[in-house]
Amino acid sequence: MATENDTVGVFCCFRAAFLIGSCGNHMRIFLVLQRICSDLFFKGVFQLREERFCNFFSDCNLIDVDADLTAVAQLQEGNFTRGILQVCVGAGGLGSPATLYLAAAGVGTIGLVDSDIVDLSNLQRQILHSTEKLGVLKVDSGAERLEGLNPDVHIIPYPIAVTEENIVELISDYDFVLECTDNFETKYLINDACVRAGKPFCHGAVLRFFGQIMTYVPGRGPCYRCAFRHAPDPEKAPDAKKLGVIGAVPGVIGCLQALEAVKYLTGTGELLVGRFLSFDGQAMDFEIVELPPDPDCPACGKT
Repeated sequence: MATENDTVGVFCCFRAAFLIGSCGNHMRIFLVLQRICSDLFFKGVFQLREERFCNFFSDCNLIDVDADLTAVAQLQEGNFTRGILQVCVGAGGLGSPATLYLAAAGVGTIGLVDSDIVDLSNLQRQILHSTEKLGVLKVDSGAERLEGLNPDVHIIPYPIAVTEENIVELISDYDFVLECTDNFETKYLINDACVRAGKPFCHGAVLRFFGQIMTYVPGRGPCYRCAFRHAPDPEKAPDAKKLGVIGAVPGVIGCLQALEAVKYLTGTGELLVGRFLSFDGQAMDFEIVELPPDPDCPACGKT
């Protein structure tokens, strides 16, 4: 049986063959080496696959190393294809990567809430959409893309703006809420409604090179108002429309939001509950600070 060292050695040979071929003068040698190394490499990988698969789940404390792999696959399939409901408020820079990964994961039903249309100026970060969909409602464009990615996922579009009158009904049937909006008014509206309804949600925000994320679970930690009691003065608050945002930054934060949703929906891992994660794209720095509940919070406090 091939060992891990054997496999790594074959991979090095494969890379050497690639470098030879890339010179352009030894294509025939490259093709022969590539064929030989590919066969050896993948044979070694397949022989190691079962051992590594078991060790991975053993390290993650999910299953015993001797567990039946078929049972693991069935468990994973059951977690992802059961009637999980997920609503994403905002189908833009944050909502794009978040919903793409949730659809790919097989989350049963995804609600998309956004009243805006696809605009060319947004496409550098809103990867859920394309130039072919300019002028189309984002929820319709997004639904088509997500259904094309995974036809087994049910997408429900809501081409409306979130208001005090409709927020409670919008989130009532869903297991988890992704707050992917770009304005403070809606962020506080979603926070307060989720607290009242006992709905978990994940907050995300981006500006220029910076991003932030936190997760709220009822009874387990602070809400958004515990960290930011009131919305800032609109005239003094930084505006992404004026200051801009680097397209990859909402990609980073949106992916983290999707990961938080998957962890919550499957009951694995440690959520960002009571912890506030900030991201500095310029320094490539992630920082997590502890966030205690505020007993005087107007949304979730005891008073």
